[in-house]
Amino acid sequence: MKRLLQVLGVLMALSVILCATAFPTLAYPASTDRVLLINVTNPWGCSTNQDELDALVSSGRIASYDVRTFAEVNAADFDLSVYAMVLVANQEQSSDYDFYTAETKAKLEAYASAGGILFFGVCTQYGIAMTPGLPGDVTSVYDNSASGTIANAASPVITRVLSGDATPLTDADLIGSSFCHFSIRESSLPAGSDVIIRSSPAGQPTLVEFSYGDGCMIYSGITWEIAFVYSDPMFPFAVPTYDDLILYALSLGDLATPALTPVANTVFHGTDGKITGTTTDMEYRLSDATDYTAVTGTEITGLAAGTYLVRYTASIGYPAGPDATVVVADGPQDQAAPVVSGLSATGAGIADGKITGTTTAMEYKLSTASVYTPVTGTDITSLVAGTYYVRYAAKAGYNAGADAIVTIAAPTPTATPTVAPTAAPTAAPTATPKTDVLAASLITKTGEDAADYTISFVLTAAAVCIGSVVAYRAKRKEER
Repeated sequence: MKRLLQVLGVLMALSVILCATAFPTLAYPASTDRVLLINVTNPWGCSTNQDELDALVSSGRIASYDVRTFAEVNAADFDLSVYAMVLVANQEQSSDYDFYTAETKAKLEAYASAGGILFFGVCTQYGIAMTPGLPGDVTSVYDNSASGTIANAASPVITRVLSGDATPLTDADLIGSSFCHFSIRESSLPAGSDVIIRSSPAGQPTLVEFSYGDGCMIYSGITWEIAFVYSDPMFPFAVPTYDDLILYALSLGDLATPALTPVANTVFHGTDGKITGTTTDMEYRLSDATDYTAVTGTEITGLAAGTYLVRYTASIGYPAGPDATVVVADGPQDQAAPVVSGLSATGAGIADGKITGTTTAMEYKLSTASVYTPVTGTDITSLVAGTYYVRYAAKAGYNAGADAIVTIAAPTPTATPTVAPTAAPTAAPTATPKTDVLAASLITKTGEDAADYTISFVLTAAAVCIGSVVAYRAKRKEER
């Protein structure tokens, strides 16, 4: 017996060394995460969990960890929200669960629902059933299987990429005299649960993960702590896998989406768009591309318009993070001048001119003004005579448009007619009687009667002749 204890002591010492060197230096900056280990007594006398957490602190993967009992966690002032992960160690004895109560269950559920990661070990030694039930209302089943099978070969726990080893676990590794003591009743798991390992031959989930509220729960019935100490050849799966399991649990809370800012192109169909706020721990791709490109600085430049996916790159201790979707907008387009018409004012200085054919997408100003005024309808009214500029206003994706130049004219004044001067009437010339004696040859006798004569007048220019019967008779009397 004494010899066995000595061997166990040596093996445990070796496990500390192995754990301390299990995590290489991380590519990411040191984390500020804290972990809570709920542990009443070390399972099977092994300090495996503390050793693993010490190694995580040394590598910078977590900042620190605390070890508390169920009774301490139940205290009203004990705040779980300060921890990135709560790890409940496998507990062998029924007495270790004396202070695991309905209050404990509710507190752990609230922690996970708010975004925490709960990793709960249910591998008790003697098939102990926890009366209050497990957080998330899952139920466990006693299952003392000697081996397991891989259910999800793509899980980082199986691929082992998080520890940097990247040698995938196989079914041949999942053996041990008591590979597990409990499994999870599958019917109690929520839809979408990820079963990672099943017991064999029972085929029940013995390592499973599922979302809970904004956080996540992981349940394990595998004998991790003692398997890590005895390791190969008795439990060949433990040393290569337990660090990946803890790293995976931590990563579920650390898979942050980058907070980034897009910068639009300055011209339409340009290639000077940007994404700012990046680091060299990220990678990006256009949404319809296949491969990611490594980010080389604090911004990604030379981008055409499009939807880009940016994420944290996979690294030691971290899987690739979820994508942040960033839309880089195209540069603004130009807008043509609107087609509008002007109606003249009725008089100089009278504000009753109009511009018709407008819309509320336009704006206008007098040519001498410096600021445009938004158009409120289909007409711009109450305008004085002048030259106006009307254009489409700038909007998302568009520059302000070209100006339509509209002239509101004032009517031309009506000229006062000029009255022509009244001409003085010209007096009719006064006729001067022609009194000079007519030549006898101008008088012709046509009959025997005294009146039978024809008189012919021969006049000179501007002469006025007055023929007088009296004069004629006198003349004839005189000739006789």
